[in-house]
Amino acid sequence: MSATRRPETIGRYQITSTLGEGAMGVVYKAHDPLIGRMVAIKTVRTDTGMTDEQHEDFIRRFIQEARIAGTLSHSNIVTIYDVGQDQESPFIAMEYLEGQSLLQLISSSSSPFTPTRLINLLSQMARGLDYAHEQNVVHRDVKPGNIMVLPGDQVKLMDFGIAKIPGLDTTQTGVFLGSPNYTAPEQIVGSTVDRRADIFSLGIVAFELLTGALPFPGDTITAILYSIVHQPPRFPDHRLRIEMLDDRWRAVFGIVLDKNPDRRFQRAEAFIEALSESVIGRVPPASDTGPTDRTTVLPAAAPPRDTAQAPAAPPGDVFRTGEEVEDNAGAMDLRYRPLVPGDAAGTEQAAPSPAARRRRFSPLRVGLTLIVLLLVLACAAAATLHFGPGREAALCLLADLAPPADDGSGIAALLADWLDDPELRPVPHRVRLTSEPAGAAIRFGLRDTGRVTPAELTLPFARGARNLVTLTSEGYLPGHVPFAIGESPPAEIALTLQPDLEELDVRSTPAGATVTVDGQIIEGRTPLKLRLDRGTVKVIRLALQGHEDQAIAAADLPPAGTPLDVTLPRIRGPGTLVIRSPFPVTASLGRTALHVRQDGSGRYRASLASGRRTVTIRNRQYYHYEKRTFEIPEGGSIEHRIASPGRADITAIPGNCKIHIDGAYVDFVPIIGLPLAAGTHRARFTWPADGATREKRFRVAPGETVKVFMSRD
Repeated sequence: MSATRRPETIGRYQITSTLGEGAMGVVYKAHDPLIGRMVAIKTVRTDTGMTDEQHEDFIRRFIQEARIAGTLSHSNIVTIYDVGQDQESPFIAMEYLEGQSLLQLISSSSSPFTPTRLINLLSQMARGLDYAHEQNVVHRDVKPGNIMVLPGDQVKLMDFGIAKIPGLDTTQTGVFLGSPNYTAPEQIVGSTVDRRADIFSLGIVAFELLTGALPFPGDTITAILYSIVHQPPRFPDHRLRIEMLDDRWRAVFGIVLDKNPDRRFQRAEAFIEALSESVIGRVPPASDTGPTDRTTVLPAAAPPRDTAQAPAAPPGDVFRTGEEVEDNAGAMDLRYRPLVPGDAAGTEQAAPSPAARRRRFSPLRVGLTLIVLLLVLACAAAATLHFGPGREAALCLLADLAPPADDGSGIAALLADWLDDPELRPVPHRVRLTSEPAGAAIRFGLRDTGRVTPAELTLPFARGARNLVTLTSEGYLPGHVPFAIGESPPAEIALTLQPDLEELDVRSTPAGATVTVDGQIIEGRTPLKLRLDRGTVKVIRLALQGHEDQAIAAADLPPAGTPLDVTLPRIRGPGTLVIRSPFPVTASLGRTALHVRQDGSGRYRASLASGRRTVTIRNRQYYHYEKRTFEIPEGGSIEHRIASPGRADITAIPGNCKIHIDGAYVDFVPIIGLPLAAGTHRARFTWPADGATREKRFRVAPGETVKVFMSRD
C-alpha cells in the first residue's frame, strides 16, 4: 500500500504529522487554531477500491463511531470534539493522546507491571466499559491496540468504530466484526451480543497482561476462533509476569471466559474485584484504582489514656455537624475506617460498674425485659424457617422493635447482660453523613435524629443486629444504608437520592417505536411507560424504521397523567439528485455526507430520501459552495446544473500581499488565471509588513476572466 500524501489542512485543522495509517483510513496529528489545542484527526481513505455499497456501509460505520463515542463522556474513554467532511472524505476530530497503547506495553521486552499497577490499569478499563454499558453501548472490539495508557497511567478506551447501540441497524446480522484473539464466542457464531461480550474480551486482555500468553492460542484465524468457541482456556505452565494465588486466579478466569454469557461476571468491575483478590490477596482500596469522591479526612488518634478514668461521652456530643470537624496537622486521609468502640478519639469504653449493673436489673426492668424477650423468641422461632438461624432473626427483630439509646443502653444492653453476649451490646460510633442534594432528614432505625445532611453524629450501632440509616428529602425517594449482622459501619456515608419519578405513558402511530431520553435508549418499544424527572429531561425522541424520527422537547410534554401520543410520518422511497458539473463535486445533507458517483461526462449522482431536502454542494479547488433546496421525487430524479467556471487575475499595491478567496489561503499576488466557479466571491488582501487588510467582493461570469485589484491606501 503506497503512503497517502499528507494534506496541509483538513477542515479548519492544520496537519502537523501522521500518527498512523491503515487499510481503511489515516490518523493525523493536527492543531485546532480556533481553540488552540492539539487534536487527532481520523479520516477515511477514498482509494480503497470498494464497491459503492461497501463504501456506503463503511462511511455509515465511520459516522457511527463519532455518533456513539460522542455521546460518551468519561475519563477513561477518548473524547470526540468534532465530526465533519473535507472535500469527499469525512473525518473525526478527537482528543490527542500522548502515551503508549497497551499493545506496545505488552510487547515491551521487560515487564512494566507491578501487581498494584496492573490492577489499576484493569480497573480503569472496567470503569470505562461499565459506563459505556450503562449508556447502552457495547464496544465489541476490546483489545490492547484500542487501549491507550497515558503518562500517570491513565487509561483511555478508543475506537468505537464497530460499537453498537441496540436498536441501530448499522452492523449486519451474522457478520463477524472484531479482532479474532479477543472476540467472544457469541460474536463468532453470530448470536446476540451485549455487554458480556466486552467483559469476555476484557478477560482475555487481563489474562495476557498477567501471563504474557493468550488463553485461546492458534496458528491460524480459523484455529483461534474454533478454540474460543469450543475449547476451555489454556492456562500456561508458568506465569511470566507476576505472582498469583493459583487456585483463585484460575477460578476467576474460568468464570469470565465461560462460553455461556449468563455464567460470566455481569459487570466488568465485579470481574476486576475478584481478580484483584487472587492477584494481591485483597480488593484494592479506591486509592489503588484512581481518584474517588469518598475520601474523608479524620483527626489522628489521640495518645492512649487511662481507660479507668476516661469519662463517658456527654449526651450533648451525640450529634455534631460536619463543619465542626477539626482539620489539624495530624489528619490522616482515610477511605474506610470503622472506629473502635468508645468516643470519637478512639478510647475504649469503660465497663459498667457493679452498682450500675445492679441498677439495670431493677424488678420493673427485668419484667419488661422478660415480656419483650418472650415476644422476640416467639417471633424468632417462626422467622427461623425464612431467615435462617433463629438467633439472627431474633436480633434483627429486636433492633427494629427496640432501637438502643444513644449511650448504648436499652433493651439490647439488658439482653446482652442477661445472655452474657457482647455482640448484642450497642457501640457508639462516629459517622459523617452527606447527601446529594443536601438537607436530607436523617433517621436511624425507627428514630428520627432531628438532623439533616451534612452532619456528623454518634449513633449506637449494634454489632449483632440489623442497623438501618435512612435519608429522606421532599421530591426524592428515601435512601437506605443497611448494615447486616457482623458488618462494621463505615466512617462516612454518602448517598445520592433518586428523584421521585413521574410515570409517562408513551404511544406512537404506528406502534413499535424505540424511545430515547436525552440520548439514552429505553428498553422496549411503544406503547410503553417511562419514569422520568421533568426537571432534568431535555428531549424525548421516537424512532421507527421506515419513518421519520420525532423529537419532543421537555417544554412540549403533556401535563401529568396525560399520555404522550406521537405520529411518525412514513419515509418515502429514495430518489436521485443528478448534478451536471464541469468539475467534481461533493454533496452533503446537513452533516451527513452523500455518496456521489460519477456517471458519464460531467454527471454526478447522489441517492437520498425523497421529499424536500436541502443539499450542500461544493468543490474546494474551484471555490464553489452552494446550498440549495430540492424536491426529490420518490423513485425518480431531479437535475441541477452548475455553470462553467471563469478565471480571475488578482493584483495589489504594494505587491507584498497575501490573498484569501472565500476564507481559504491562495498565494501572494500577482495571481493570474485563477480558476473560480461562476458566481460571487470574496477576496481578502493582507499585507504582512503592517498587518493591514482589505476585502473586496467580485463576480465571475462563466468562461470569462475578471480583473481584481486592491490598493492598501
